[in-house]
Amino acid sequence: MEKTFLKDYQKPHYQILKLDLEFSLFDNYVTVAQKSRYQLDEIKPFFLNGLDQEILELTFTDKNQSLEFKVEKKNDGLTVFPTVKEFNLNIKTKINPYTNKSLEGLYGSKAFLVTQCEAEGFRKITFFPDRPDVMTMYTVTIEADVKKFPILLSNGNRIEKKSVGDNRHRVTWQDPWKKPCYLFAVFAGDVDVLTDTYTTRSGKKVNLEIYAEKGKSPRCKHAMESLKLSMKWDEDKFDREYDLSEYMIVAIDDFNAGAMENKGLNIFNSKLILADSQTATDADFFDIESVVAHEYFHNWTGNRITLRNWFQLSLKEGLTVFRDQEFSADMTEKGIQRVRDVDTLKNRQFPEDAGPNAHPVRPESCYSVDNFFTPTIYEKGAEVIRMMQNILGKKQFKLAMDRYFKKYDGQAITTDDYRTTILDESGYNSELFVNWYQKPGTPKVSVTDSWDATSKSFTLHLEQIESQFEIPIFVELFDRDGKKLDLKSDQVQTNSDGQKLILLKTSTLEVKWDGLSGRPVVSFLRNFSAPIIVSWNRPLDDYYFLALNDDDTFNRNESLQQYWLNSFKNLYTQFILENKKDAVSKLQPLNGLLESILKNEKLEERVKAKLFSFPSHSVIMQFMGFLDAAGFQKTEMTMKSYFGKNLGSTLKEKVLQLNTQLTQLEAKSDHYDQNIAAKRELKMNLTDLLESVEGQTNPYQTKNFTSVLFQFASQLKVLAGEARKQEILKFYTQWKSEPLVLNKWLQTISTSDHPETFETIKWVCSQGYFNPENPNQVYALLRNFGNNLFYFHQNNSHYDFFLGKLAEIDAFNPQVAARLATTLQVVGSLPEEKKSYLGKLIQQMTTSNKLSKNSFEVLSKLA
Repeated sequence: MEKTFLKDYQKPHYQILKLDLEFSLFDNYVTVAQKSRYQLDEIKPFFLNGLDQEILELTFTDKNQSLEFKVEKKNDGLTVFPTVKEFNLNIKTKINPYTNKSLEGLYGSKAFLVTQCEAEGFRKITFFPDRPDVMTMYTVTIEADVKKFPILLSNGNRIEKKSVGDNRHRVTWQDPWKKPCYLFAVFAGDVDVLTDTYTTRSGKKVNLEIYAEKGKSPRCKHAMESLKLSMKWDEDKFDREYDLSEYMIVAIDDFNAGAMENKGLNIFNSKLILADSQTATDADFFDIESVVAHEYFHNWTGNRITLRNWFQLSLKEGLTVFRDQEFSADMTEKGIQRVRDVDTLKNRQFPEDAGPNAHPVRPESCYSVDNFFTPTIYEKGAEVIRMMQNILGKKQFKLAMDRYFKKYDGQAITTDDYRTTILDESGYNSELFVNWYQKPGTPKVSVTDSWDATSKSFTLHLEQIESQFEIPIFVELFDRDGKKLDLKSDQVQTNSDGQKLILLKTSTLEVKWDGLSGRPVVSFLRNFSAPIIVSWNRPLDDYYFLALNDDDTFNRNESLQQYWLNSFKNLYTQFILENKKDAVSKLQPLNGLLESILKNEKLEERVKAKLFSFPSHSVIMQFMGFLDAAGFQKTEMTMKSYFGKNLGSTLKEKVLQLNTQLTQLEAKSDHYDQNIAAKRELKMNLTDLLESVEGQTNPYQTKNFTSVLFQFASQLKVLAGEARKQEILKFYTQWKSEPLVLNKWLQTISTSDHPETFETIKWVCSQGYFNPENPNQVYALLRNFGNNLFYFHQNNSHYDFFLGKLAEIDAFNPQVAARLATTLQVVGSLPEEKKSYLGKLIQQMTTSNKLSKNSFEVLSKLA
């Protein structure tokens, strides 16, 4: 397999002035007729990517005259040897989307035909330079049977619709904006539509349309409201208006990713569009709002300004994730959203940075560009953008973004172009900051502190371990009464918003404050101002203090997490390794801290809900530096049962209060409400502690699906044998006509820590309840099973099963298989016996020559 390198990039020596496509849809095949106008800078060969197509016609013309060009056919396309600089390429091909299980290019999903072209799917539709730096104007005509495919959609504006006889009709779309082919889209099907309108700030009326399966358009209401909120927010925050007369979204069940921002015609995984209180969780409602916003924001950060090559992917994805995070922060409590953002980063991206698949935000090479769609590109990329804003401040960052939009509109550019426009053109030298784009791994900063009682001075000693980066660190000092101290330091500056920050540029730095009356408590790296790992052996009392007093919601939560993790480590060492039975008594301080938080009437319940969301298995593994699946599971269960027992009466009182409130609130309205969702989240977190002692508690009567699913999960914790199977079957029978609910059913099964979980998963597969051709079901069952760290890594048979399924899926959908493979990147943290066993299995697969390049690239680094 050959690698592709960024250093080998060459600018195309041609332009495509316009592109006309005509699709004719039939029962067993589709024909695609392309007419494109080429203009060459110089006469030399060029390559047209093309896969899985039959060429019916191929000619070259100019001014109605036929031209004779030499054409060489290759496995992955055509090399054309032109003899003039300007000409038309005319090619007609035949494809079969109905058997396309890769879900790339044009493919069938139920009774629909739909496209997914990012990153390299367009080459399965027609022969074309399938690269993001080739931008042109598209006119698309679709002809089909009017009964089978009454809805025919593509990018841009609908300019013609007519009947052509034989029960067929034809619709033509024209996009007035240049775009790369990865943003091309087509949809054909018989679906319902939810319509609305939005009037832009300048007074232009935009038609909004969300298409979904028959009978499901009412479930699109939350997505529609989210879209209108996004359009208004982008006008208010970034002065970006929508630029077409129509904005369309199509929801389908078979989709490899979450959604795709095709210009004017977004294609969405139905799980990120369809929602009502009877079939969707609170998390679903939040995700829908966030992802609808993300895809809409791409219109300017991705579509109007796009990327020169796929190595620059974070140019659009990192920036747009940052924008959707800022949007979500404005829709809720900002600190709570920051906790969500960093939870995702720590759970998904930090392990990637620490593992064999670590890569820079701007990679240098790859086997498959499909593998660029990673947490590093997205989430870490967003953190890099956020650091620019932290350095400049929001006011100056907004001015820089205005300059960026004006300077690069309509162009395909690089991350360097973005960085220098935002920082250097704002008067800030970004020579060192570029390391965030070029170096893999999570930067580590060692911190020590010293208090001089004589001089009344306090000093932080910072040291960058390994590589050197430019790191903005928000900081504040508190006295022991919880009062914020307004003291100056030569090493602390302010950005344009007045936020205090330490700008760590050197390998070491001392930050000193004078004039203190006593040793302060430092709120360090506030709001997680940089994606770094801090090594600081500070007193646990500091974390206790900050968990109770910090006015930075993120740092309050982080301090509690650090206190919890240190308690976990001590308990694991003494209780599991040293067999000291009285070690659990040392959890009393943490127990007292949790009780204080729960009884604090000044704290919002959505903040309490987050504070009672304890560290994930991934975060525990990272903190400990290794994975002892069984030992960690026992330690966690011991901690939960201790808190459940010792906080029992307080927990029961609060849960009863929440149940009463929820019963009343849910009876009044079944619409999604963030404050009600926070009550449910807090209730479930507290109930989880109670159930660790008492088994399943008495559930309250509700139709809200978040609570229904939680109650099902609670039953799976305690039921065994035939009773367990019957409960699982009962749920399946009730919901078998709802694919999105069944995804949650599979997820609940695969994330259980019950001893029978693996047998249950195998039974579900053997009964035909799992469809490996549907990505949602693959992620729900298999990816969640692999990420169930404290259970999955207890038995080698789990590896055999998982890799067997991965190989099966890789044969027809390499993208999904490669994403599954990333769950195994924790192999380096496993005990030697398990590491060896899993490593041998992976090595057998990578040397079999049967893997796709997608899966090979991921797995070959793990063996």
